[in-house]
Amino acid sequence: GGIAMMEIARELARRHEVHVLTSRTSELDVIEKDAGLDLTVHRVLVFGRSHRATASFRSMAAFLPAGIRYGKRLLAELRFDVVNTWFAIPSGIVGGAIARHARVPHILTIIGGDIYDPSKWSSPHRFYPAGVAAKWALRHADDHVAISTDIARRAHQYFGAPEGIEVIPLGIAQPRFERVPREALGMFADRKYVVAVGRLVRRKDYPTLLKAIQLLDRQDTSLMILGDGPERENLNALARDLGISEQVELRGFVSEAEKYQLLANSDVFALASLHEGFGVVYLEAMHCGLPIVAADQGGQVDLLKDGKTGRLVPVGDARALSEGLRELLGNPSLARQVSEHNLKRIEEFSVSSLAARYGQIFENASRWHLDCQCGA
Repeated sequence: GGIAMMEIARELARRHEVHVLTSRTSELDVIEKDAGLDLTVHRVLVFGRSHRATASFRSMAAFLPAGIRYGKRLLAELRFDVVNTWFAIPSGIVGGAIARHARVPHILTIIGGDIYDPSKWSSPHRFYPAGVAAKWALRHADDHVAISTDIARRAHQYFGAPEGIEVIPLGIAQPRFERVPREALGMFADRKYVVAVGRLVRRKDYPTLLKAIQLLDRQDTSLMILGDGPERENLNALARDLGISEQVELRGFVSEAEKYQLLANSDVFALASLHEGFGVVYLEAMHCGLPIVAADQGGQVDLLKDGKTGRLVPVGDARALSEGLRELLGNPSLARQVSEHNLKRIEEFSVSSLAARYGQIFENASRWHLDCQCGA
């Protein structure tokens, strides 16, 4: 969500003045300007955030007073036409507060885990205090955007958000990276590679993916997971218990360039997530022409189609996931057909077209807000 938001911000900054307010860790600059674009990133230091890629209850709670204080000062110094916040918690609360203070329209983008995560007891849809906060953020927004039809439906189901929320998917810019041979990346030339990208957290349901690799029973196939997180040791232990340690490689965090190099040298992309708000990693895989095997529930079904982009299988079904992998790995002609489809399909998710849709929403909100003020 954060990556996609910055891509949208950069595209909007080609035609508008854009400011991004976020939290920071101690090694990041307070203010950073994007060279060549009218884009400024403002970061407020919060307690409880020691890593750039992770947040905690403490850091999110700390962002509320710090972000509101900084945001009010920023909106008082500069003239803004609209506030757009991504994530209902905690950003939606900050955005709602500073937009009301400055009397400008507030557009809230809901991305998934900010309202619904079936793997967490603290998810707003089941944890009352978080649910109250999410409902406040939704109620104090002048308009809403969801990144998938699944998220729009859940916002209405659990929090009473209006029906018909506009859905604008995520997008990423065309990746630029140098293609290199497998040997340069520590990959074997004669193996089949199933690749997954994402944090090692319970929501990604990597155990089902590991069990699918065991059921695949192909010694010429390896699973490579890019990303890190709290489930690393549990996954290493499970791979040992399943007898597939030699076939599973947890690469940890990698650079953007290396991520795309590894994707481009793999054969199939697979994730067994319990839920995805949308799943920008699927876009990254499609940019590299990879067939995809994924779960059939979540925001990714807006993007992925069974039999077209690869296979969609029931959540938690290791056997169905294994069969989907077997079909794509064992049929080169089918894999090429799916790859060609995915390379064409990805063109529909260009950042420029998505940013234009946001720009239209912002213009409509500003015009509506101005009419209301004139009427008053």
